Formats: sequence, structure tokens, C-alpha cells
Amino acid sequence: MKKTLTTILMTMMITLSMYSQSPWVALTSGTTQVLYSTSFANDTTGWVTGAAGTILKTANGTSFTAEMSGTTNDLMTSFAVDANTVFAAGNSSTIVKTTNGGASWSAVTSPVTADFRCVFFVSASIGFIGGGVSSTSAAIIKTTDGGATWSSLTTGTSNVIYSIYFTSAMIGYACDDHGVIINTTDGGTTWTSLTSGTTNWLQSLYFTSLTTGYAAGRNGTILKTTNAGVSWSALTTGSTDLLGSIRFLDANNGYASGGNIAGNTSTILKTHDAGATWTVESTSSTRQWSVSIPNFNAGYSCGLGGSIIKTTGIDAGINEMQNTSSFTIAPNPCTLYTTLNFSDEQRNATVNIIDALGRLVMTQKVTSKSVTLDMSGYSKGVYFVRIQDDKKNIINRKIVVQ
Repeated sequence: MKKTLTTILMTMMITLSMYSQSPWVALTSGTTQVLYSTSFANDTTGWVTGAAGTILKTANGTSFTAEMSGTTNDLMTSFAVDANTVFAAGNSSTIVKTTNGGASWSAVTSPVTADFRCVFFVSASIGFIGGGVSSTSAAIIKTTDGGATWSSLTTGTSNVIYSIYFTSAMIGYACDDHGVIINTTDGGTTWTSLTSGTTNWLQSLYFTSLTTGYAAGRNGTILKTTNAGVSWSALTTGSTDLLGSIRFLDANNGYASGGNIAGNTSTILKTHDAGATWTVESTSSTRQWSVSIPNFNAGYSCGLGGSIIKTTGIDAGINEMQNTSSFTIAPNPCTLYTTLNFSDEQRNATVNIIDALGRLVMTQKVTSKSVTLDMSGYSKGVYFVRIQDDKKNIINRKIVVQ
């Protein structure tokens, strides 16, 4: 009896430890339409798109208002280039765009007939939209003029493209509904197939550096590469649900959202250690389609039945350094280069630079008292500097590029 009780208690402790202490709360969307995609420009300004041409906007991270998309087609994907420019795309070759923060939306002409499933912009001018027709043909289109005109690319795969991610203007990846991952090194002109090791439907890609990336999909699948897609390994998630979206805040902290198709219940997984372990976040919601984590202040997810949920004060699983006066950035603002100076020698610190959309754009190691960052290739704006030392202490600062 004692052994049985001990076993039960241990099982309860293990089960409880799987659940993070960062809750997700339901927000009022004002719709019961399925919401397929969420994209945020910062921690309070973002858009959610869904069935029947639904576009919702929040400017305060709490309340949402409906916007006139000009279409009744399902809008399956969205991408906020910044707080003013947003693209949404979906079924029947539908692409719509706003350049005034959602005050008005205009239709964009597609060069192909397709149901679109993903959109990704490398910069304000270079972007990609992917999808397909049924499960028999793939489509990827590209713009180099901010979405004014688009051209069709040859992918080499016949399956529907569900996610696109570019780590630079030239290097990009795409995945489809048959477990295929393809890669380009020339800006999408040519694509080659990579060995993913799975035939599961892959629905989302995210890279935290030029070499480290993740792919998520059905049956609890999360794959990871550390060599720019040359090889992929399956991570242990503890889930068998559909994981339709994966996002990372930095090299270590990430989320995957989805849910159980039959039971229409939500699943949100979180990692603090670059995918080595995943814990279940408690939600009480319907199956989720898309997660957006703009920064450590807030995260959002949307799904069936018009559900939008939010988490705040995201725990990074590491300690915030109290003595930030021992660290300086100069010049700041900068135009070309800026230098990070430390009062103490750094053994093995990591500097992550994150843009306003929450994308990791630079990672650099520090093994001395200073490091110079080349910001000359980055667009003007605010960037977040996140420094983690070998003791998992962190410093958060901002850099302004002029």
C-alpha cells in the first residue's frame, strides 16, 4: 500500500511539473469564425485573420475590432511587415494588403491560381507567399517591390506549401503536407529537397539563426536542424496532436501551438532549452491554428470558434541580471557599427539581436570584454539586444539603427 501511494504521488508530481505557470487567458474576438493566423508588429499591435475574409485588429493587446478585407474568401495566413504594412492571403488566389495600419485593405493580383497557406517577408520589399491547389501542385510567388507585383517560382515539389521561412534574402526554406522540406540559396530561383526524416504533414517553420531551425506538424512532430537543413532530428514533445505553428523568442525560448483534431481541444507547448524538453501550457480553449510571440511581454494564439488567447510576462526560464550598469552600448543610436562593452571578462556569453517583429536576426558569441556588431545591413528601426551569460543570467537592452 505504501509503495502504491508513493507511486501515485510521484505520478501526480510529474504530471503537475509538466504544466508551466504562465497561463493563457481568453480574449473577446467578437466572431465565431475560425481564426487561422495571427501576426503582431509589437506586443500590443497585431492582426488576426480567418474564415470568410475575417480580419481583426488590436492596438492595445486586449480588444479587437473587425476590418473590411474586401473579400469573403478564407484568409489563411498573415504577416505584419511593420505596424502599417500587413499582408493576408488565402483561398482562391486571394491576397490583400494594407499600408495604413488596417484603415483600408486593397486586393493584390496573384500570378498563379492557388489556395495560399503562408506568407513571409524578409524585408519591406522582398516577400514570399506559398500554397497550392488541393494536394497536387505547389505554388510559391515572390515580390521584390513590396507586394506591388509578384512572380511565380518553380519549387520542384507537387505538394501544398504550408510554411516559408527565409534566414536572409537568398537563403530560405519551405515545407509541405507530405513532410517534404525544400531549400533555396538563390532567393527562390531554384529549390532542392532536404531529408526531413518524416512523412508527417509539416505546417510551420521557424529559424533562430542561419543554421538552427525547427519544423512542426501533425502527430506532435517537431523537427530540428543545427546545420542549415542538411539533416533534421525529431524532438520529443510528449504530444500526438497537430502542431500547426511554432515560434521562438530567442535561441532557447519557443512555443508550438495546435490541438487535438477529434476533441477540438488546444495544445500549447513551451521550451526553455532550444527544444530539448517541452512543457504543456494550460489553456482552456478550442484547437489553435497560429501562435505569435512578438517579445517577452506578450504572446497570442488563435483558433477555432473565434478563439483568441493571450499570455503575458513570459518566463524565459533564466534569471534577469540586476547589475546592468556593468554593460554599455555605444554608439546608440548607430548607423553602421555599435560596440557592447562589459566591465567583466565574458567567458561564453551569447548576444541575440531581435527585430521589432520578434525575429532573431543576429547571434554572436562573446568571450572578452567587448564585441562589435555590424548593423550596416539592417533596416532602420528599434532592435532588442538580449545577452545571456554562461550562468543563464540575462540583460535586455535596445539598439536604434538610424
